[in-house]
Amino acid sequence: ATNHLAARRFGKVLDAVTIPRHMKDTVLYLDSAGFQIQNGFIAPEYLRDYAADYYHFIQTNADGLGYAFTLDLTPGTKVSVFSSAREMYEMNRVSLETASALPKDLRNKVLAVTQFRGPVLYATFRRLLFEEGRAARFQRFAVGGLAVSSRSSKPLPCFPYVIPLSDVLMHANARNMAELHFHVLGNAERHDVLAHCLVERHVRRKHGIRLRITHDSSTVFKKVTKERSVWLPDLVNHSFHDVNIASNHLYLVDPGHGSRINLVYQAINNALLPYGLGPFSDAKHPLYEGSRATTLGNFLPMMLMLNVYARLDEWCEEAADALYPYYAAGQVGEFERGVATTLLRLGARNSVEEAFVIARALTKSLDMLTSLDLDRCTYLVNRHLAAQEHPSIRRTPVYR
Repeated sequence: ATNHLAARRFGKVLDAVTIPRHMKDTVLYLDSAGFQIQNGFIAPEYLRDYAADYYHFIQTNADGLGYAFTLDLTPGTKVSVFSSAREMYEMNRVSLETASALPKDLRNKVLAVTQFRGPVLYATFRRLLFEEGRAARFQRFAVGGLAVSSRSSKPLPCFPYVIPLSDVLMHANARNMAELHFHVLGNAERHDVLAHCLVERHVRRKHGIRLRITHDSSTVFKKVTKERSVWLPDLVNHSFHDVNIASNHLYLVDPGHGSRINLVYQAINNALLPYGLGPFSDAKHPLYEGSRATTLGNFLPMMLMLNVYARLDEWCEEAADALYPYYAAGQVGEFERGVATTLLRLGARNSVEEAFVIARALTKSLDMLTSLDLDRCTYLVNRHLAAQEHPSIRRTPVYR
């Protein structure tokens, strides 16, 4: 839909997900479609009605939702639904005021979204949430804009989400919060998962806050449906082997690994047999009819990838337990070597040089989360992300 009716129609989708018996224990996160708004999928004249319908939907479907996000209304890099920074500020002020007025039990399920993709955007959301005090109404926080910020022509020297997390941690310290849920929207690469685990440990040690980072991404779906690619886990070495499972690649033999078709079905069965599904085989359950994927050809690799992400979380937790003590002891060289080795084993990077770039960025990130220097965060946004901001807000002053 390109108008406000999208939120109303989603009720049928939610029922389809929550009513089946096998989904009864699933914790659902309701996305606000902020990313779609950035890309101009909802016309400007419908935004206020869409925001009203979105929050109405949260209230009327509270029992079926685990968590929901505040509606963040921002321009993209190429498309903008706003004519000025003031208009953007006003729309987001209304959105956050509406979320702030939700009943407390429901509001505690809502994650307040902040944005930082450019100086004006960063200053606007910092003001809306922290300077004007609305953050005090929320227990949970999230950050968007990671996908664009990560593609900056001047790469940040740290993991991008550390910048908005610094603001959130400063706020959490002022409130003496013992626990903090922080969600990173659109962020689920293998190196990110390792970083999340290390950041959680560091924040607990330095600030006494039990930080829980959650994340989401469409990567798992795109890899299977568009790239026709999966990660095959090595359960002994805690590593992954990336393979292309397109119809013209599935029957290849990978040097050092063996028959690809056999390994794929072995991994699928390892993932699904514990849940009473399978066993599956190429003879009885082919992934393709000719060059066209069968229904199982999409379903089975998708289930494999979901299981793979669970293993990735588990292995990154183990790696973080082993690696963080080096950083805590000031043995930065040993820490970065261990991080680089882990990234290569997980297949998160293809070369030693790339792995060490990520390792150094991780060290910088942990340093920043020690100091919580918000002036430094502002400097980094101004220096590295100004070009990511749409001219509609870049060329107009932040509303004061």
